[in-house]
Amino acid sequence: MKYTKTLQKILELSKYGSKPDDELECHILGDLEISDPWTNPTNKLLGSTFTLHTDYRLPSGQINRKGLNSVGPGAYIMIAYTPGSEEIEILKVGETYKFGQRLNMYERGEHRTVGSTGNGPKVPDPTNVNIVRIMRELNHTHIKFIAIVPTPTAKAKRINITNSLIEGLSAPLNWKQILESKIEQQLKLEGHGLPASMNKAKGS
Repeated sequence: MKYTKTLQKILELSKYGSKPDDELECHILGDLEISDPWTNPTNKLLGSTFTLHTDYRLPSGQINRKGLNSVGPGAYIMIAYTPGSEEIEILKVGETYKFGQRLNMYERGEHRTVGSTGNGPKVPDPTNVNIVRIMRELNHTHIKFIAIVPTPTAKAKRINITNSLIEGLSAPLNWKQILESKIEQQLKLEGHGLPASMNKAKGS
């Protein structure tokens, strides 16, 4: 996968931070490492889960979910890779109010179930099943999870986004959905397939 303009900008903001005049900032929240399939003793599902490697830790060593949640709301990008290899693949772009909760959802992998509104049984989460399937097809082991959020200055007032990541975007009331849509659109125009996107038919 080539390092296109938008991807390169996201990686640069993640590594070097935002400039004073930037309206968006990017934070690497952690890396998800896929497991070998195992059977969940509670719901009896056989499948892979993910272990989150993150610097957001409490003194006890537990993951600081509140700290992760405090980064949002905003968009995020998931990049599949294998340590030691230069090959990467952007899996998807998403949005959320609370990054800690969203990461927890992905960590549960194929063991996460979603219920129906009727009397039907709970079924494996199709989003997670799809991500695990694609990871196996790509033969990658890790997913880098990067948050994309407005800077405090941008959140404090309605201004035009003019930086090199997203151009000509008026700061909306709902940052997360607009960021997700625009970044996903730009990545697709630059040739990224986003194989884990569940909204391909909608073009978003």
